[in-house]
Amino acid sequence: MDSPGAAAHVDRTVLEVPGPFDGGGVIRFLSWHAVAGAEEGDDTSFTQSARLARGAGTVTVRLLDADDATAPSADAVTRVEVTTRVEHAADAPELLGGTRRLLGLDVDAA
Repeated sequence: MDSPGAAAHVDRTVLEVPGPFDGGGVIRFLSWHAVAGAEEGDDTSFTQSARLARGAGTVTVRLLDADDATAPSADAVTRVEVTTRVEHAADAPELLGGTRRLLGLDVDAA
């Protein structure tokens, strides 16, 4: 998998996603449909490489509440850790925004 070089800018963000959000289902779906060489994942995390405006980057999404075996509910909050690695710090917001869209985090569930 392509990844930025040793001088990469790394940023970790914890997002609190209001319910209903089936984070485990989303991560498993992405992992099962991963593109070999560009994406990989398991039941609790997913990593994707990306070509950005100024260089390469990777993003890893990890469920922090993966041990919670309850079904997602309307009032539950799921914590998702997003780690971005980019060659140029200015690319980090683009990668984070794309990840939010990939996970459907800004979709109105109503």
